[in-house]
This record gives sequence, structure tokens and C-alpha cells, in this order.
Amino acid sequence: MITIDEALTQKLAQMARLTLTDKETSLFTSQIHQIISYMETLTSLEDTQATDTTTPITVVSLREDRVHCEDADATLACAPDLLDNGFRVPQILT
Repeated sequence: MITIDEALTQKLAQMARLTLTDKETSLFTSQIHQIISYMETLTSLEDTQATDTTTPITVVSLREDRVHCEDADATLACAPDLLDNGFRVPQILT
């Protein structure tokens, strides 16, 4: 079992860029210890008799991402800016 102490809690808080008071450090140390203990309990359980609870899904074919129009040239003629026979859109991510 991993040792959960206040030094570890402070290290976790530092990595998360949190500033903890002494009272918060003590409280969170206790809570982290309880969480880790619970996870170790769950890990030690045998799951050989557990039943499968998943439900299979049916794969649905999605539409082809392509626009079909009668007059592509007329549509592109309305575009404010073209790029490689398509609409050029402004960059939104930098």
C-alpha cells in the first residue's frame, strides 16, 4: 500500500498548482487515504462470477461527408474566397 502523508498531499497540490492551508492538507490527506484504501479493496475483489452488463451496439453507416449539388460551379461562384475548388474559410485557431 502506498503511504499517503501530508508531504505527498502537498506535492500533489503543488503539481495541480493549488495552495493548501494546513487544515486543508490534513483533510485532503485523510480523504486521499480513504480513496486509495477503497480502490485497493476493489482491486482485491474476485470478479470471476461477475456477469457481463454491456450491451452490444449496432454499427450504423454514416452519410458520406460530401455535398451533392446540381451546379457546383454556380455554388462556387458565390464563394467569397476559393481554395482548391472549394470554399476557403478563415482560420479560427492559432
